[in-house]
Amino acid sequence: MGVMINEAGADFGTATVIAVPADQKIHLNKAWEGTIIKVGTKKYIFKDTRKHVRAYLDEGDRLRLS
Repeated sequence: MGVMINEAGADFGTATVIAVPADQKIHLNKAWEGTIIKVGTKKYIFKDTRKHVRAYLDEGDRLRLS
């Protein structure tokens, strides 16, 4: 399953890290700029605020955001 989070991070740049094992997914309704997500060993830092994000590893072990 993974995690489902309504809002991650803050508008004033506080670092927030969300991590799950490689076989799980991250679901975010809102990710503020600076939020860091990790799926397995793959990491992504949001450069701007995004909504309705799904993060997971594909069959090639690449981090995918949709």
